[in-house]
Amino acid sequence: MSIFAQFDIGMFSSNNQQLVEDAITGGMVIVEQAYQLEDTVSHQLFGRYGNNEFGQSYSVAVKVPGGLLVQDCAIRPWEYDENFDRYRESHRPALYTTRYREFTDSALTTLAGDIHDAKPAAQGLYMVPDSTTFGGNGFMPDTATCGECDGWLAWITSPQPIDSCNTQSAQPLVTHTIYRHKLALSPDSAEYAVKAPQVKGSIWGGIYIVPRQTGIGQITFTLCGVMVPGEEGTWKIAIPKRRNEEVKEAPKGDELTPTGSSKDDKKEKNKKKNKK
Repeated sequence: MSIFAQFDIGMFSSNNQQLVEDAITGGMVIVEQAYQLEDTVSHQLFGRYGNNEFGQSYSVAVKVPGGLLVQDCAIRPWEYDENFDRYRESHRPALYTTRYREFTDSALTTLAGDIHDAKPAAQGLYMVPDSTTFGGNGFMPDTATCGECDGWLAWITSPQPIDSCNTQSAQPLVTHTIYRHKLALSPDSAEYAVKAPQVKGSIWGGIYIVPRQTGIGQITFTLCGVMVPGEEGTWKIAIPKRRNEEVKEAPKGDELTPTGSSKDDKKEKNKKKNKK
């Protein structure tokens, strides 16, 4: 299977690959994270070209018990938007709406979890607490801390860029590119470089899962890592932190249309809701 990775591995299939694809179906979603700009002097919030939001990002997120694992672009969408550059000195970004869509859906739905509550799970990966939206269902985390893992890389690919999900007119066209991959886990490392497959179109993201025996006659594909983009089109496997582990956060670093509200207005509305 490692030889196949040098070619267009979408041409190859096996019963094992189909089994993995069936196991991961429904375990990942597309997240749309919008943001606004706040004037540093007046605190007025702005959208762009008549919209409430100034910009948004799209990325693949992974369902886990109690929430979602999201990429850095869902936490800091402005850092991936060149339109924000000319406003860095006069405005600050403010997270706005968070929506998601299943790969089998054509509509975006508001996420119940609050993106502001996200906590670092690995470099470039965050955990958004949410026990409501998906009923607490998701991939069980792999508890192995070190040693060699014999698992599967499952990539989400599409002939279209992920930004095409900004329209709700059609179901996203995605395919799974799956193959075996051995990974030597070290307690001193939480990310590993990985060679992306050669596919026609775009790679949206993916996961690294490992089959574990969880009972007599029962095999569970546990989540060992999540693929996050690196520099210049590279990818790496980020290993989500285990219990009692700490992750250091990465350092943060005429189109404007007033939205008719400010951060102070939002705070006042929240106070009234809490009183009720």
